[in-house]
Amino acid sequence: MQLLVLLAAVSACSGIPLEIRMADPSFSDLIVQSGFLSGAVEWKGTAPLCAGSCPSSEVQVVRASDAEFVASVPAFGQPCSFASTKALCTSQYSSCSTESGTLEIQCAGAMGGGLIIRPIAYYTQCALVNAPSALCASSRQAAAVRMQLDVLAGAWPQGNYARMPSLPGPYMLQARAQVWCCS
Repeated sequence: MQLLVLLAAVSACSGIPLEIRMADPSFSDLIVQSGFLSGAVEWKGTAPLCAGSCPSSEVQVVRASDAEFVASVPAFGQPCSFASTKALCTSQYSSCSTESGTLEIQCAGAMGGGLIIRPIAYYTQCALVNAPSALCASSRQAAAVRMQLDVLAGAWPQGNYARMPSLPGPYMLQARAQVWCCS
């Protein structure tokens, strides 16, 4: 027990960043349920050694090693190992490019998790707030979304990296979204 307290103190003092994730629903589930994504894509590559690539007749939208912060229809599937990646491909569109945006998310609660040396805050019962009608400009379709979460209000207690019980919210998060828009 004393070792855990010592490791927690060292972690807090060393400036280890708190990793922010969503659970129940996940970010991917929240975006998919919102109806933002076109679904005219397919992940190529099979875990664990994915080595995904698109055939020459298709356009590559994005590459990823796991779906933790990438939303798409269909779902990513099992994560890749050993720095390998899957490719998200489409034959329906002739070109894809990225656009940036911001999404506001309100969550009803939070709970701590992860190891002391890699602290994770899980935000729960989340919903989009003031959601836009579309993620891409004009007639382009959103094929995938990658995000980085930032806490706006109700910040996680600083320096407390041990597993924590559920903490009631509300919490406001901001997702800096990179959207792959295709036409």
